[in-house]
Amino acid sequence: MFRPHAGALPEAGVVSGPDVARQIAVAVWTALYGADFVVSQQLNVELKQSVWVLTGTGDPESALYAFILQTDGRFLAVGRGRAKAQ
Repeated sequence: MFRPHAGALPEAGVVSGPDVARQIAVAVWTALYGADFVVSQQLNVELKQSVWVLTGTGDPESALYAFILQTDGRFLAVGRGRAKAQ
């Protein structure tokens, strides 16, 4: 039987720091939008209540965003433009 959390997760979470969060988000954004688009934006990364919040510095209609859970790496949202309320 598949048990996704059968083992103990690291105390700092699977996404343990801003560099790890950035690498994960860049990999997903590159697959979605292409490397040229992704490297053209500066990225802001901050941890808010166990969620990594990553935002690009592009104009509001094309700025990248991602919300990643620190504990297990799940994406809560990913995209570009204005983040939609969930």
